[in-house]
Amino acid sequence: MGQRRLGCQAEEAVRIFVLDDDPERILWFMQQWAGEQFTCVNNAEDAVMLLRRFEVLPYDLMFLDHDLAGHVYLPSDEKSGYEVVKTLVTRGYPREMLAFVHSWNEAGSRLMVESLRAAGIRVKAAKFGTFEKGDIWTGSPS
Repeated sequence: MGQRRLGCQAEEAVRIFVLDDDPERILWFMQQWAGEQFTCVNNAEDAVMLLRRFEVLPYDLMFLDHDLAGHVYLPSDEKSGYEVVKTLVTRGYPREMLAFVHSWNEAGSRLMVESLRAAGIRVKAAKFGTFEKGDIWTGSPS
């Protein structure tokens, strides 16, 4: 396969976290990364509660959407994916994982990416449907 395993040993599954409210998108991620280990959450409140349980972040790759529950939110709305980003930043988790922001909300996506980068977390961004699995491990998208 030749793709980087994000710090996992070859026999280990990549541990993937998906924050998205669209079941079709979640299914797409699970099909693209079949055989990997998934945690899928469809709202910011549950995602934040889950993440706060961990001292060490147990994910290698996190796909993060901004607009959830079928709504378009302002960039910093408490029900948006930005709440999850704030949790990642304030908890000071190890920076080995890769966050991939896949929102179509440009202002929300930009705020999420800027906050993650400022905290030293590796991050990429592209609108859902405009990237392929291989883009995660290459220089595109950014």
